[in-house]
Amino acid sequence: MQIAMKQLAGLLCAIVAATASHAADTRWLAGWGSSPIESHVVIPGVPADKIPPSPIIRGTLRYRLPLSQAGNRLILRLTNEANKQPLSLRAVTVGVADTGVNARPGTLKKVTFGGHSAVTIAGGTPAVSDPVDLPVTAETVIVSLFLPNDTEFALGQRGVQAVSLAARDATLLPVMEGASPTIARTPVSAILVAGGPDSHTIVAFGDSITDGGIGATADVRGWPGHLARRLLQASGGSRMAVANEGLAGNRILNDVIGASALARFDRDVLSLPNVSHVILLEGINDIGFARLPDNANPGPAVSSDGLIAGYRQLIGRAHQHGIQVIGGTLLPFQGAMYYSAEGDQTREAVNKWIRTGGEFDAVVDFDRALRDPAEPRKLAAAYDSGDHLHPSDAGFKAMAMTFTLSELSGSR
Repeated sequence: MQIAMKQLAGLLCAIVAATASHAADTRWLAGWGSSPIESHVVIPGVPADKIPPSPIIRGTLRYRLPLSQAGNRLILRLTNEANKQPLSLRAVTVGVADTGVNARPGTLKKVTFGGHSAVTIAGGTPAVSDPVDLPVTAETVIVSLFLPNDTEFALGQRGVQAVSLAARDATLLPVMEGASPTIARTPVSAILVAGGPDSHTIVAFGDSITDGGIGATADVRGWPGHLARRLLQASGGSRMAVANEGLAGNRILNDVIGASALARFDRDVLSLPNVSHVILLEGINDIGFARLPDNANPGPAVSSDGLIAGYRQLIGRAHQHGIQVIGGTLLPFQGAMYYSAEGDQTREAVNKWIRTGGEFDAVVDFDRALRDPAEPRKLAAAYDSGDHLHPSDAGFKAMAMTFTLSELSGSR
């Protein structure tokens, strides 16, 4: 009997040791990212009566969100960081996406927070879920949230499908019959995926050109989505998750739509797990918004020296965490709503420093890849979405092809 008990004890110890070893080998990666913004925004150059009102939701809110990394377990990070009022959720589920905003039958899982299905997120804070067992193969997931109270949301991202169903908890239904499209921005600021011991997160940090812009394809979300697909195809099972932390209208130095890049960098980059690289493409809004004709909310005049000082701050803060910073040159924008010759001179000076300053760990030359060879101040017609500022989907694909993939492996 004693021998049997000793054998059982030894077996249990072995199981515990193996489980602890497996847990130690797990590295959480950010397979989805979304920067939070306040529900009321002011868009420079756009009259207040032309900005869509903030959506107010009570009932079930469902999102289709693409992932950039495969894994067997997920953690959701929900955000209420840009608001002052608490956010109450009665139920949250996650499942593998089917067509549209439908979930694949049999995949929907309840999401808990400290073992509880309901959670109230205080204003100015995030909430991290318990791990959810859900095998995903770098595919799109469905996240559903039941809101028992009227809740105001910020405006959503392009390329992200969302629907709402009034007053009902449909979080466990694969198909939400009667749901209506909504422009409510997702409160899912990150989806963490369990990866192997040599996996890492790459953060794409920028403005609408990174977030997806008007030329984005659904389930891809701009050049970061195309880069994630390229990494997956090159490795046959990517070890590198790509988190898109682009924010439309964002600036390096000043708040406009959401906090400035300098203000949100810790929240949107440094708080994510196992980040090895950040790809920085931002500054064109600093240059353009300050010179936008009839701008009711102008920022201060921006110089190349001011932007370079901002870049240096971000580089220094990333390096303190062992993160490599890849600098992206600013795209040409002649013909855009806020183009000016003086602004373009600032852009050229910034791009010269990015290419030759030697302060970035690497440089990706988006400008040279997408500009018109005959008129280098303009996007090439094949890469222009039509507003002369945001790339088309072909342009986003070209941006993803500009990277040397070996620069994205390993750590600093």
